[in-house]
Amino acid sequence: AVLGRTIDLDLLSSVLAVSPLQLLDHFEEGVRVLFLEERAAELVFRHELVREALAHGTSGARQALLHRQAGRVLAARPHADPLDIAFHSRLGGDSEMAATAMLAAARTAIARHAHADAESRIRVAMELHTSAAAHIQHGLVLLLMGRFTDAAVAAEAAIAIKPSAAAYEVAAAAAYYSRNARRAAELAEKGVALAPKPVEALGCLVAAGRAYHALGDTRSANERLERAALCAAEASLAGPGGVLGLLRVHQGRVDEAVELLATTDQATPRHQPLAVFTPLHGRFISAYALATSGHAGDALARLDRAESDARRYSIERYVGLADNWRGWILRQLGFIEEADACNVRSREWARDVAYMEAHVYAILDLADGRLAVTDLAAAADLIAQAQSLLSEEYSYVWRNRLRADLLQARLALATGAHAESLNHSSRVLHDAEHYGAPRYTAQARMVQICARAASALPVDDTEIAATVKQMESVAGLEAWWLTGQVAAATGSAHWLTEAHRLAARLEAHAGDRAARFREHAQARLDSMSTAGRSG
Repeated sequence: AVLGRTIDLDLLSSVLAVSPLQLLDHFEEGVRVLFLEERAAELVFRHELVREALAHGTSGARQALLHRQAGRVLAARPHADPLDIAFHSRLGGDSEMAATAMLAAARTAIARHAHADAESRIRVAMELHTSAAAHIQHGLVLLLMGRFTDAAVAAEAAIAIKPSAAAYEVAAAAAYYSRNARRAAELAEKGVALAPKPVEALGCLVAAGRAYHALGDTRSANERLERAALCAAEASLAGPGGVLGLLRVHQGRVDEAVELLATTDQATPRHQPLAVFTPLHGRFISAYALATSGHAGDALARLDRAESDARRYSIERYVGLADNWRGWILRQLGFIEEADACNVRSREWARDVAYMEAHVYAILDLADGRLAVTDLAAAADLIAQAQSLLSEEYSYVWRNRLRADLLQARLALATGAHAESLNHSSRVLHDAEHYGAPRYTAQARMVQICARAASALPVDDTEIAATVKQMESVAGLEAWWLTGQVAAATGSAHWLTEAHRLAARLEAHAGDRAARFREHAQARLDSMSTAGRSG
């Protein structure tokens, strides 16, 4: 009666140290005298009031002993419900075991994306028994809920009780998602130093690599993430995934990124605080990698699925980003109005949640759209808006600065300010080489070639050929029209033919947008050819 309305024969047998057969004799007698009854192959008390009366008539000491024993028996079972363990352990006075069970129940809730339930269970666990492990798990679920300041507080509480790599990992994650990449790198490095085994440093290595990447220190990012990948492989755990994939795309190693991201979900998962979003992050980065190499249709499909998952998992951080990337892809395919609508939505979302990187990205993408339709005044205004925000330090600001300078170079070229265009493109080349960003190196070279040709300066066909080849893998969406601009600037029929080839290549990978893109590309290349002849 003390243990509950439904009789668990095995549990009662273990708690009372009585054989199951002997207990069955008692239970069958209970059924005969209508004290118990069988329902759906289970024995239960016929009347709940009787059970309650029996339980209340048992001394407090005996009740506590029975619950404590029941909790221990259930804890030894491989598939016991942690809430049952917590219930009995708590009533049995074993607060530490009850807290451990509630943390296990919280992990179950996290696995089914019931984040509010998970946090509630963790709070109960901490009321029962405060521990560093509880604060770490609390920080993890707060990260999932987007409450990054609260997650930082939880991490600090864990560190105060017992400094560990796991606690610093949560702290680094909270700092990173609070847009403080420098602080995230510092905290992650502390965690790496505390890890007693290489595998325990895995999460902090990922955190440090991502933070360094956000800061533009791609060399340090590469070193940390490659160490993390090695640790993960040795332990058959999930590695850096989308984090390393994004770095590989930025390094121009796009094919490697696509291959890496295709296998990201096949390794054994690990609850890394910074990698809470890893599978979802990997799906978005996979779409980005595919788009970068010119596989627009596959990229859009992957992006749609990733956004759907983000909504299903209630991770709003990625929902707004999806619109930015979708706008970029659609714009290169000629869907200017649809692309603008995507970027406007993303700009408003990013402004509301103070996500500076995405906010500036959306503004620059809208400027790109105005350049595409030769609305130069609007493009200049949008670039100026973005430039006014680039003095701030935030994650990946270096990428935004490269993009703004590249757009400034294109705007100057379009307005006939060829010397200014050369200056801006030269700065992009210098900075892109410093950061190891071949996507911007290739595009800046193409703009610079156009500015040279327009200034009657010599151009090198060998340089053009090498840059066009590079763009196929690092700027697959933009390669066709940038080559068309070079053809128009140099008056070269050969490069116009190459521009048509690159457009046909993109069309072959544009999915259901192919027909409309074909018309757009033909019209745009025709206008470039006409402008080149008239020039």
